[in-house]
Amino acid sequence: MKRYIFIMLFAAYCGVTASAVYGSDWAHNAIDLTHKYGDGSGVKVGIMDGEARCSHQELSGHCTEYYSKEDKGQYYSNHGTHVATIIAGRNKAPDWLNHNGGVAPNAHIGSYAVFNSIYGPNDGQWISDSAETEMANLAASHGVTVINQSYGDYDARGRAYLNPNLISIWKAHKNIIFSMAAGNDGTLLDPGNVKGIENVIFVGASDQSGNITGWSNRPGNAYKHQFIVAPGDYISGGFANSDADYGHMSGTSMAAPMVTGAIAILHDHWGHLKGDPGATAGILFESAIDKGAPGVDNVYGHGMLNIRGMFEPIPIVDNPGGGDDGDTCDDVIIVNPPTDIIGTPGDGIWFDSFGGKHHSDCIPDDDVVIDNPPGDIIGTPGDGIWFDSHNDRSYFAVEVNGRRKVLRRMNASAALIRSASDLDVVFF
Repeated sequence: MKRYIFIMLFAAYCGVTASAVYGSDWAHNAIDLTHKYGDGSGVKVGIMDGEARCSHQELSGHCTEYYSKEDKGQYYSNHGTHVATIIAGRNKAPDWLNHNGGVAPNAHIGSYAVFNSIYGPNDGQWISDSAETEMANLAASHGVTVINQSYGDYDARGRAYLNPNLISIWKAHKNIIFSMAAGNDGTLLDPGNVKGIENVIFVGASDQSGNITGWSNRPGNAYKHQFIVAPGDYISGGFANSDADYGHMSGTSMAAPMVTGAIAILHDHWGHLKGDPGATAGILFESAIDKGAPGVDNVYGHGMLNIRGMFEPIPIVDNPGGGDDGDTCDDVIIVNPPTDIIGTPGDGIWFDSFGGKHHSDCIPDDDVVIDNPPGDIIGTPGDGIWFDSHNDRSYFAVEVNGRRKVLRRMNASAALIRSASDLDVVFF
């Protein structure tokens, strides 16, 4: 079945002279981009879009094009090329463009062409279910851990909605995280409430003031817990007419690859997050800058993407009436920590390997468990719950009354953890 889809593009601007505030510089500032913790090296990123021009000077050497068996367009796609350079451009643009390269410039891009460009680089809005499924399966077989999707469908009433074939792809590839543009209709991204697609992050677009644009779709109550915003207004990037072609585009199409690039940085820094969409999304959501109504809301979801914040500690505070005694080590149990990290089990300084011995000032009373903080030391590598004793950054997954929350620790070597006061987070 062929579907007429819409690329999440609000406007495109070619051959214009950018002012100082236009381009990727303002966008990178808005998401607090840093490459201190990673640049996408060793991460395979999939783009299901029009065919990117992988010979473009921003992409050459780290981009590969793939086509479906039934379709191959005659032209490279401006849209697909632009999305690819937002993710992994190498900062080779002329100065006037204010294009500072991609969010994750060393990620490898797989351009999986799912719609054709038959008549020109701006064409290509038909897609078949079979080609879409084929390209998703191919990306999975290549070891892609994050896929960008800056396109969507309309229902019979002309409303944006989540197509059944798209949903089936998400459900078939639970170990891949998908960054999905929310759409540009200024309404809810879908009238329904689809379950079982927790590996999908929906991305709205913000303007240069940090506000969600008037044309960006909103999550509503149905999808607010899977929603984040990122810059999408007048974003610079590569175009497809030549290997040195550039321009600007606006749309949630441009916001989604910002999030995709952030995920590539996470997967570079913490390789065990590859294949763990839940932990990956948890870090993005917990570190987002709150926007709109306090907390997770039906306009901004979790808020603005914040890349530096993904690697900084997040305080966890006790709920009122939860038994907080005011001590930073209250309510914490380490389950099965190795003796070579915490010292002698039962020595009264930290919890023993069974949680039965602990400092008298740290008696837990709220049933909080830091469950098996593993990585290369203990637990199962790649299970998404990691404790690294070889550098100063790691994260825990914390289970609170049966609900898991992700948080980070920094500036404390595991070998030096003797009490909760050594952790750079607040445990209730």
